[in-house]
Amino acid sequence: MLSLVSASGYATVTVLHRALGGVEPAWTTLTGFTVAGVLLAPAAVIEGLWPTGGQTGETLALLGYLGVISTAVA
Repeated sequence: MLSLVSASGYATVTVLHRALGGVEPAWTTLTGFTVAGVLLAPAAVIEGLWPTGGQTGETLALLGYLGVISTAVA
């Protein structure tokens, strides 16, 4: 379900970008990151930025793995 929401978000940005006559890509990226940050901030405040279960190393390793694999696949 969330993947469909994500895909529709990317499609919307692409269509809007083309409809507006090719807005500068940096502006589109900045706007996307700003909206994502504002929408995710409440969840970060509620959950906290670091794990409380004493698994910080594992969390950082998994985050690094996701970053590297996602970058390599893209």
